Amino acid sequence: MATTMLAITLALLGMACGSALPQSAAMAGIKSYNKVTMSVPHLNHTEEWYHDTLGFETVAKTTVVLRMGEQPIQLLLMKLPDTEVEIEFIQDPSAAGGVVHAPAPHQYRIFGISQFSFIVDSLEASVGSLRKRGVIMDFCSKIDATGHNISFFQDLNGNVVQLVELCRCKGEGCCPSLPDSCPSV
Repeated sequence: MATTMLAITLALLGMACGSALPQSAAMAGIKSYNKVTMSVPHLNHTEEWYHDTLGFETVAKTTVVLRMGEQPIQLLLMKLPDTEVEIEFIQDPSAAGGVVHAPAPHQYRIFGISQFSFIVDSLEASVGSLRKRGVIMDFCSKIDATGHNISFFQDLNGNVVQLVELCRCKGEGCCPSLPDSCPSV
């Protein structure tokens, strides 16, 4: 199970970096990962949190009616500057209550998306920056098979966000130590 989760996470990380899928992919023509879309209860609070905490900028904000007779929904598209990383948020007044995620490292105990990941240059610097903004880290670890450093926290809506510091080689000393301020299991 852990090996499967690792493989899925690493595949998604490759797509998030814009890496092309191998030609042997089941669906021909997929080039890279585009964005994640999340339904949220309060669009304005979410926009403010992602801007102030993670540095995302608003690309577009609009209201649309998907089908005649339905209530309009609000859409917000945000992008991390100087990257291709986009998140689309939807506020739909008819949406049911959200999925409650277990804190990391048990966030995978639900069906559906259990987390989304960002690659960072330095986990220590990123964790320190987020802690200054009031973000509480749920969990930090090294992924055994790769040695990558990882950390998890939750956004204001309870979605689990993972930070990954890629290590360029395998073995001892390839990746810096985990930040002291990071809880581990």
